[in-house]
Amino acid sequence: MALLAIIISLVGTGVSVFEARILREQQTIMSEEKEAAVWPYLSMSGDINMGPEHSVYTLSIKNEGVGPALMGDISHTVGEQSGTILSVISVLKDKYPTSSFFLQKSFNGKKMVVGEGEVVTIFQLAIIDGGDITQQANIIDSIQSTYCYCSIYGDCWSSDGERLTATQSCSGRDYLR
Repeated sequence: MALLAIIISLVGTGVSVFEARILREQQTIMSEEKEAAVWPYLSMSGDINMGPEHSVYTLSIKNEGVGPALMGDISHTVGEQSGTILSVISVLKDKYPTSSFFLQKSFNGKKMVVGEGEVVTIFQLAIIDGGDITQQANIIDSIQSTYCYCSIYGDCWSSDGERLTATQSCSGRDYLR
């Protein structure tokens, strides 16, 4: 009788361990689904309004995902110079001395949350160049912009869509601290 009680006890323990493993797997799946339910997806787009004497280049970011995006740093590059849009405009002035540049609108660099479906203008730059449309296009093409963003669960991505690891920096994580 004691041997039968031990066998029944061992079977019960085995069933409990098996059930615990199944519950752990279900919890992991539910956690992943919860995170996927609020994944942001930011896309960058440039709009060029070319006129006979000047062009206006507007760079915007849109959240096409299903949750809020916690914006990290935005960096602009012209040639070898990286930094804020103001710092690269000085490089543009040196590179294209016959052109004038007027920053009409600019993201202020403070923390920003981009809601689902929201479009945010990063900068709007007027380029006055006396009608040289080719040079205006070259100026616009020379500006490269990068950024990173995070979900509310701390998953982060770079502007090229690559997922960032926890060890890679993105100031969007600062929202969560």
